[in-house]
Amino acid sequence: MDSNTRMRPYNGQPHTPTGERGKEEVKGLTIRDVLDCFAKSLIGTAGKHSILELPREEWQELWINTGNVDEYGDGVFKPTDEMLKRINNNEFVGDKADIGLWSWDDMYHIEDDFDPIAVLQNTAVEIEKMMGIFPNINMYDDNPIGRI
Repeated sequence: MDSNTRMRPYNGQPHTPTGERGKEEVKGLTIRDVLDCFAKSLIGTAGKHSILELPREEWQELWINTGNVDEYGDGVFKPTDEMLKRINNNEFVGDKADIGLWSWDDMYHIEDDFDPIAVLQNTAVEIEKMMGIFPNINMYDDNPIGRI
């Protein structure tokens, strides 16, 4: 059994929380910020998503491509009124996290079967985003850890 003492080594793969990436100190966040990161991660990981549940044609009818890209190079979509209605009826709780309409209460509407390790990994990503250091890796440098 692995030990979870704070003194354990960071000997995982460099880009993981158990490797070099995990050595990053959390700075500039409040306890509420950290809890928000966990809640958003849990909702986004364990909540139902329209993209996973719907046929492509139906999904395209519920989301509008803005033609923009975010700071990570991903396309920016906004929900139609019909999608907002479905989200507000807790049909697609996971999408609430993606578009910023989530609240702590949404944790009561997640699925029972989810990957707890994925929640932890996504929590680390949400913390990095809130700290303004995501992605906290540089795949193009000789050192696999570093900010892009």
